[in-house]
Amino acid sequence: MASIKNTPYKLSPAFHADRRQRLLVGLNAAGLDLLMVFNPTNVAYLTGLFHISTERPIGIGFLPDGRTFAVMPALEMETMASRMPWLNDVDTYFDYPEGNWDWVARRLVERGFGGKKIGVDMANLVMSADPIEAYDVFRLRLGKGVCNAHQVITELRLVKHPEEIALFRIASQYTDYLVSTAFSSLRVGITEYEVHEQAQAAVMRRMLDELPEIIDTNGYVRSAISGRTLFGNSSSLPHGPTGTKHLKQGSVVMITYGVAVCSYSGETERTGFFGQCQSIDKTRFQAMLEVQSAAIEAIKPGVRCCDVWDTVVRVAKKHSMENALRHHAGHGKGIEIHEPPFVDVADQTVLVPNMVVSCEPGLYFPGEAGFRLSDTILVTDIGNERLSQYPRDMESLSIDV
Repeated sequence: MASIKNTPYKLSPAFHADRRQRLLVGLNAAGLDLLMVFNPTNVAYLTGLFHISTERPIGIGFLPDGRTFAVMPALEMETMASRMPWLNDVDTYFDYPEGNWDWVARRLVERGFGGKKIGVDMANLVMSADPIEAYDVFRLRLGKGVCNAHQVITELRLVKHPEEIALFRIASQYTDYLVSTAFSSLRVGITEYEVHEQAQAAVMRRMLDELPEIIDTNGYVRSAISGRTLFGNSSSLPHGPTGTKHLKQGSVVMITYGVAVCSYSGETERTGFFGQCQSIDKTRFQAMLEVQSAAIEAIKPGVRCCDVWDTVVRVAKKHSMENALRHHAGHGKGIEIHEPPFVDVADQTVLVPNMVVSCEPGLYFPGEAGFRLSDTILVTDIGNERLSQYPRDMESLSIDV
């Protein structure tokens, strides 16, 4: 892996200002008098403030004329002042439960928004910050003009800005490095958990050496690194937990990880073999490789996500393995690990340049083994670019013992 020192490692203030300006277009098109953003991920996307709100409501209000205000606990005042000097006004409460959803709704009434058309974005709130409770309280206090406006920001996030793409490139390099380290650590008797911890520690050391800052709030979790290592029949569980299973000769090994830079996560998932594997596993691996290769080739501008899924099913059927498919073949990637669009039979989103998706079809055989390859794919003007570069062929993913 080439050194990436002196490359961008987070989004610039200019990026966030551009996103806020574009948000105004959607806000006005929706005819909103106010858009309140409480979703922590979207707050980060629009402002650069990465946080997990816990039980305390933190929200940014956007008006059609470009004015802004915030509601927050007093303990965040200094952070807000340093990260958001462009705010026009701030309302604070001491702490939760004084500062609950009813308090926020009453402050909005005092600001004159009772009976107005108010869009709210509350997805991914945690703990006491329950989005259903908040929505009900807002409707009670502010009237029936309160509506779900999450889609306004979702549409803004679909096509990636050059700064986001640059972060994906860096994150993909780190993810490939982690997967390489994990494969290199394999030996008889090592546990899944040991591989997981050693690989995470290695990539974190490299990031600390090369990046001036690590932003560890990755979408809805607090971690710059996500993923798992699975041995043998544990790999037949698509999201099986990393455990204490010891590695044996002849095992299928699934190593699946993402490393995030400023919350933009690469995705490199590989299934390989430790020692001599069974012939049936080789057959299943080759089928999986063919399925994913066909799906990657299908990802291009003008193609619908459901059309890519159809390609996956068609190739799996050729191998009589369509019943081994257990999940969609990919998902959008951005400031969250999983976000629209989805490479699924039910998603008719048309791919356009600068969308970023994972390509991760999987074939699973319960109690025996699972086979999944996943890569981070950038849609380009003429096709696509695979940002994750770790080898996918059987020879490269087989460890001689």
